[in-house]
Formats: sequence, structure tokens, C-alpha cells
Amino acid sequence: MYQAFPIYYDMVQANIYFERNDKKMCLRHLESMSFRVRQLLRIFYQNLTESRVSHSVWLSYVQGFQGWGVGSMINGEYIKYDGLSGNHVLFFQALDAFLGMDRYLSDQNMERYIPVNQRKLCISLKKNCFRNKFDGEKDVAIEEEVRKIVNYLKVRFIPVFHQKTLLTCCRYSEHLIEPE
Repeated sequence: MYQAFPIYYDMVQANIYFERNDKKMCLRHLESMSFRVRQLLRIFYQNLTESRVSHSVWLSYVQGFQGWGVGSMINGEYIKYDGLSGNHVLFFQALDAFLGMDRYLSDQNMERYIPVNQRKLCISLKKNCFRNKFDGEKDVAIEEEVRKIVNYLKVRFIPVFHQKTLLTCCRYSEHLIEPE
């Protein structure tokens, strides 16, 4: 949490300053965000490995009740929840929204697994996404800094754990071509 909070702050500030047409401050927050995103992703890559977190521990303790086959009765039928995936982490949802990407999770799974305030933050970040508002030469530096962030997410690695239980970033390399 403490690693990601400054990134959320920089996302919000970058949006505010871009909207105010203060490109210098927007760029400053994007540069800060870029540095922090790289550092946070390094923590994921270095620590979420089989040698540090065993598969059985991840499934039993880290994943929480959503990974234990929990469900609910809907219209008289028991519906088993899917369990957690890497996209349940606010960081990845917020980054997707900030970059103007569609959500990975369905509406139903968003309601099942994601707290309402996290959903609201992501909706606000996506609504204020400025990737499709760059003004040519005036915004070259801002566009380049956003591109750096995207490139950090294009790293591919082979997950040790099942795809739904590992915090993976590999889907970014296929989906971060253009904003909507």
C-alpha cells in the first residue's frame, strides 16, 4: 500500500494539472509516477516467485476467501465465485483507468470483488484520462513520459503460479497500443 499510494496521488495530480493546462506540473507528476511505477513493479517481479511465496501458501492465505470456492445463491442457484486474479489489485485497475484502458473484470466481478470506493476511483481516473487529448508538439514530453509508463508494463515473464492467482502484467503488452 505505501508503495502505491504516491502513484495514485501522482495520477490524480497529473490529471488535475493537465486539465488546468499546467503542462509543466503535469509532467512533473508523470515523471514521479514513472519512477514509482518502475520501482513498484520491480518489487512484484522480485518477490512473487515460487522461491519466495509457495503456491500452497498463496492459495490458502494470500488469496483470501475468494480463492476458497465461495459463492452465493442467485435466483435459487448457487454461483461459485471465480477467485482472485492479479487485476483485483487496485494498482493495476487504477493504472488501466489512468491510461484509458477498458476494465479487465466484468461488471459482475467488479461488484463481487472490488470495494465501491476503489471502483469509484477507477471510474474517475478513466473519465479524466488525457491520453487522447495530446496537443502535438506542445505535449511531446508528456506523451513520452506516458509511453515510458506503458513500456514498463510490457515486460513478459512466465508465471510460476496459475494465471488467476499471480499478479501478472503480461496482458499489457497486447492491450496498451492505443487509448480509446
